[in-house]
Amino acid sequence: VTFPEYLWAYYFIYPCIALNLALKLGKTIFYKWMIFDLGWWGGAKSAEKDEPNWKSISAELLLQSTSLVLGFTAVRKDKNGREIATFCYPDVPIINADGSGVSIVGIFTLDVDLERRELVKSRLGEEPLSARKTQMMLLYYIANFSHVTIHAYANWGTNLHVKNADPFERLTSLCTIMYNYFGFHGFKSVSMQLHRIGWLRTPALSENVQKVFQLSMDRGIRSHRDLRQLMKYSRVVNFVVKLRAYFLLEFEKHEGFQDVDGEALFIGTVLHSIDHSVVEEITAGSEHYNVSLMSDPEYGVCAEVAHIVYQSFNSDLPFIMFTRKFKDATHPFYSKIYRKAETLDKHLADMMDCAIIK
Repeated sequence: VTFPEYLWAYYFIYPCIALNLALKLGKTIFYKWMIFDLGWWGGAKSAEKDEPNWKSISAELLLQSTSLVLGFTAVRKDKNGREIATFCYPDVPIINADGSGVSIVGIFTLDVDLERRELVKSRLGEEPLSARKTQMMLLYYIANFSHVTIHAYANWGTNLHVKNADPFERLTSLCTIMYNYFGFHGFKSVSMQLHRIGWLRTPALSENVQKVFQLSMDRGIRSHRDLRQLMKYSRVVNFVVKLRAYFLLEFEKHEGFQDVDGEALFIGTVLHSIDHSVVEEITAGSEHYNVSLMSDPEYGVCAEVAHIVYQSFNSDLPFIMFTRKFKDATHPFYSKIYRKAETLDKHLADMMDCAIIK
């Protein structure tokens, strides 16, 4: 990255991140201090009277998140004839409640009733989890582990080092690289400020989160060829499987994207943006319920991290002054991919970003 490019990103991307963070965190702090800490409107007990269907939310996260769905292992029939999908995430890293470090708690296993689209059971290590804790731990796992791998792979879908690259391809590469940089290194300063105002319990949170990030990047992606079994149950899987082949075929035909890996470009554009947008849709209206889980003696720190990330870094950034969506792009490759995606599922196609920009 050249110095002028760094300055451009600092003045045209970073302020949008900071503004979004301030607006979203203001809402989060309102919920925590005014509702749960001060007990307005009856406090947490009042808020829990009309709780969302956590079993349904958990199931939809597993079936629709492009990063979580990679944990799918098999579909089987139970003794009642129900089709049950099993998801498994080995060696899950958990940030210790006292902030002392990161512990590996074992395997996170979950069963989903595919007909009713509800969580059947969930176990983290040796401990069964309630549906409410399950959805919170799924958000934690996405934010700090499975989704992080998408960001890492996206770096291989850039060609900022190619001097004669297409201007739009260079712009999207710069956005991806700088947003990953701001996200990985900027979280430390954000968490320190939140600790100073009493929002976070431990000042060492950023170091522990970065340890989890690194574990995610070191582990990589396991084989997921069996995902096609979920195509009739998952709108996202059906869309991604059908679009991926076309995307890679057109990528090979396109004369640009010198030194870019096509699979990485697909991951950093289609999979990344859909993961953000779909999770935001699934959890809409239920975010503030996780605030009360921040006092949990075992998983409270995980709830803090999950809530901060999904309140502050999940939605589209405001005031971005350049083309970021496939649907708005005039670049021949992006516009062609959008036209195909639109025929498969316009709602999901409209979510697709041309770069890592959230």
